[in-house]
Amino acid sequence: MIKEKIPEIAGLSYTFRDRGTAIPGDHRPVWRMALVVCLLKHCSRAQKSSLVRLHILDWAVRRVKARDQLLAFLQGELGVRYICVRYDPALLRAVLFGEGEQLLKVAGKNVQLLLAGERLAGEVETSKTILSKCPAARKASLSTPSASADVCICPMNSARPTAKI
Repeated sequence: MIKEKIPEIAGLSYTFRDRGTAIPGDHRPVWRMALVVCLLKHCSRAQKSSLVRLHILDWAVRRVKARDQLLAFLQGELGVRYICVRYDPALLRAVLFGEGEQLLKVAGKNVQLLLAGERLAGEVETSKTILSKCPAARKASLSTPSASADVCICPMNSARPTAKI
């Protein structure tokens, strides 16, 4: 039928290959699960957090501009109406996958890191490639705020001032 409509391709042979679709790393559930376990291990009390807080941290660690906005807000330099936190549905999918893999426990609107999730977070920390471009992935990034900020959103160093989210 197509050959009749386009005569130039009538005598040619065709081969179609399914090459898949490239998905950015931050949209992959496994990548996001690794990020969630690291956030719960290092950026929460008793390795528990609400989903709202996880969304805020997820938004802040994936982009430097977002992290700087959150830090400016926490320091009182920026008003709440100048921050637009993006709630990403991929985070909720990753949390549900993490629960299915028994890395996380979801109770209502709260998420808790389980022992297997803690082990995964340890493996992510020692890996040189997993989450390598994510500001929250490396231990140094978690304990070192941006150059213009005095507040860590993920406190690992008790000597630094911290902010509550």
